[in-house]
Amino acid sequence: MPHIFAVQFEIPAEHEAEFNRVYDTEHFPTLSKVPGVRSAARYRLEHSTVPGMQRYLTVYELDSPDVLKSAAWEKAGAYGDWATKIRPLLTSRITASLNASRDGGFAVSGIAARSLGTCRRMAPVASLRRAVNEVPTDTSSSAPSVRSQSKLASI
Repeated sequence: MPHIFAVQFEIPAEHEAEFNRVYDTEHFPTLSKVPGVRSAARYRLEHSTVPGMQRYLTVYELDSPDVLKSAAWEKAGAYGDWATKIRPLLTSRITASLNASRDGGFAVSGIAARSLGTCRRMAPVASLRRAVNEVPTDTSSSAPSVRSQSKLASI
């Protein structure tokens, strides 16, 4: 049964350009290629009724929550400049794991519920697919599709 993993966080404005470079070219594409990742999408907050809401949200659709415990996920998370240069700069980082409900939908709570309808996709789908295919990894899995989740709007 599929599983949703969502990460929402903030980055100080003076580091935003470098954050987006590393996230777009290294971190997001590498995690997207981990075996068991069905799809992934990243979003930037446009509007919220919650003061101080984190601006960045990434949603991963996984085969199971075990993907998050895998050596491949751990290795991908440490790839490139992410672990040493970017991760220490993140603030207000929160995560949510969502399991499919009995009716086939997802039990949405926490950050995902607050974020629905308030974000836009960060990059065109073609750009993300291209980036996923260009990042070197040790896995032989094909690049996953990248698509909008639920009511989040695409640019």
